[in-house]
Amino acid sequence: MTENSALLNDITRCAMVFAHPAHELPAAGLMQQYQPSLLFLTRADSAGDQQREELARYGLRKLGLDEKATFLGTSEADIYRWLLNGELEPFLALRGQILVWLDAHRPDAIFGDAFELSNVVHDLGRVLLDSAWREWRHRIPCRNFEIPLVCRTESELWKLRFQEFPGETPQAFYLDERQKDIKKELADWIGKEREEAAMAASFFSLGREVFREVPCDRDYTKPPKGLRLHYDEWGQAQVLRGKYKQPILFATHFVPLVQRLPWMTRIRTVSV
Repeated sequence: MTENSALLNDITRCAMVFAHPAHELPAAGLMQQYQPSLLFLTRADSAGDQQREELARYGLRKLGLDEKATFLGTSEADIYRWLLNGELEPFLALRGQILVWLDAHRPDAIFGDAFELSNVVHDLGRVLLDSAWREWRHRIPCRNFEIPLVCRTESELWKLRFQEFPGETPQAFYLDERQKDIKKELADWIGKEREEAAMAASFFSLGREVFREVPCDRDYTKPPKGLRLHYDEWGQAQVLRGKYKQPILFATHFVPLVQRLPWMTRIRTVSV
């Protein structure tokens, strides 16, 4: 079997923080290997979906991790309203919940959603986790990793890239045969329950899960090089179709929030 990344050595207390239930499925091998504590920030209800948390709980039971999962159940409708209104306090409250959870579980490695510009809730999950981590890591040394889900580098709205960091050779975890079998069983089961999940499962690898370390000085006011502002362009297209009245935009809504979060601009370097 191909050798796993050396960055995975010596992990003893692993944690994973995801914006939405179902984001854990592409990391099912890492979850089997490290038995992480899990935190889900929202209930993924922006399109009226009421099943994703229930499906995630059932899937986690299959992995023996249901007792290690915490669901905050934040409504995405609320998140969009807070962003559009320029509200800070609700996001500080979410950040505070992440800090309390980190204190309770005290991980030495955290995995979470990547900063990809594809979905503003994914990016909010990353920036809130990173803001909390930059403070919390001064109490306990902890490595911080991100797992790719979906991004776009070309102009066509539907031309998406799944589970990759464009232009990079990422770190990787390679599943053994037993881990692959369990991941496939889980993906097949979820695919039978939700058509969208079945489509998504066709894009991720059963044998290889990629990730990269998050720079401690990343500037979230600047888009990652080479990536399209997908949720800007998608939102604007939906407004033109009459589905939404106002799009959520990176520069107008996301960046002002980032600039007001603690620890985003006051960075201290420590050895981890």
